[in-house]
Amino acid sequence: MLKKIALLFLLFYSYAVLRYHVGKGLGQEEILFVVNKAFAWTAGTCFALTLLPKKWFPSTLNYRKQFGLLGYGFSLLHITANIILINATNYPLLFEGNYLNSHGWQLIILGILTISCFSLPLIATIKKLPAGSVLYKFGKIGVLTSIIHVSIIGIHGWFTPLEWPYYLPPITLLFVITASSIVIYRSFSN
Repeated sequence: MLKKIALLFLLFYSYAVLRYHVGKGLGQEEILFVVNKAFAWTAGTCFALTLLPKKWFPSTLNYRKQFGLLGYGFSLLHITANIILINATNYPLLFEGNYLNSHGWQLIILGILTISCFSLPLIATIKKLPAGSVLYKFGKIGVLTSIIHVSIIGIHGWFTPLEWPYYLPPITLLFVITASSIVIYRSFSN
């Protein structure tokens, strides 16, 4: 599983490099900013994949646990990178002067809520609670809050395809479509 997720991360990072370094012309000084896009995308995708039924991964033992742990690890990388990167230069829409604006605080609070939701299934996994434990259900809430979090970040750029570098859709849009599709599939497959 680790090799497959590493390959997925490399695919996402390659897309981010093409879109941001090549398409938008961001220089080498922006490597952490761009790799952080792949950290977030991989984390969210791993968490969303935990919602798929066993028939999608018939030969993988504990696939939900594996996806969840990998998603959590990539989330920690994403959070760490954001702590390093957060300033008005990197995220001008989140700041007024040198201070976070209400939009910035909204995104941070949603991010904290999202990682908190994902922390509860992690606790259940560490404590080896049975599959029916209510703590695991917070994973689905975490996926929903991550969709909201990412939508708020990126929606302003979703409807301007002529401005997309090389007509490549924003990563936020691709994630929201993928994660929402999984949530909808899961809702109708039970």
